[in-house]
Amino acid sequence: MIDIRRRWPVRTALAVVTCCLLSAAAAVATTVIAKSFQDLAVEADGIFAGVVTGVRSDRRDDGHIRTAVRFEVHRWLAVPASTGEADEVELTFAGGRVGELAELVGGMPQFAIGQRVVIFYRDTESASPIVGFHQGCFGLRQSDDAISDDDEVLTADHLPVVGVAGGRLNTGAAEQTAITLGELAAEVARLRANESK
Repeated sequence: MIDIRRRWPVRTALAVVTCCLLSAAAAVATTVIAKSFQDLAVEADGIFAGVVTGVRSDRRDDGHIRTAVRFEVHRWLAVPASTGEADEVELTFAGGRVGELAELVGGMPQFAIGQRVVIFYRDTESASPIVGFHQGCFGLRQSDDAISDDDEVLTADHLPVVGVAGGRLNTGAAEQTAITLGELAAEVARLRANESK
């Protein structure tokens, strides 16, 4: 005679392991290939400096959450052919929060109203329209009330961009002086002009 009490823990353990394996198989990872600053500059359809004016998430018919972020453009570094020099740009990203429901995407830039940014983006629908997923998103350290060429450029991790050499960004310690928006704009123009030759 088989003692069922002894087999029950084995069946339960097998069921738990099976559920864990099935849920792990359904998980999706994001792989991001590192891009040089030159890649960011030449692959972008549009590049602008602006301020976040709106963040709105909604749940789509497919059940996924998407977040629309609206930016007031203060300066175009590269004007997209699709919109020209628009005063506002709205970009849509995978993930977000609707009520108690959240869909998180690892590495996705997070935006807050009033945030000052430089965005390198593509005019295509994807999880992130930013070139390099998050790599084409930079912050600005304020020099005065309005965005100006004197604002300092920071990485998404808030490190100062201290220079661009050989098509690559050089970052420094938090207390270092960063390159300015004006210097970044000149480097973008140079790289895009070289690419079009």
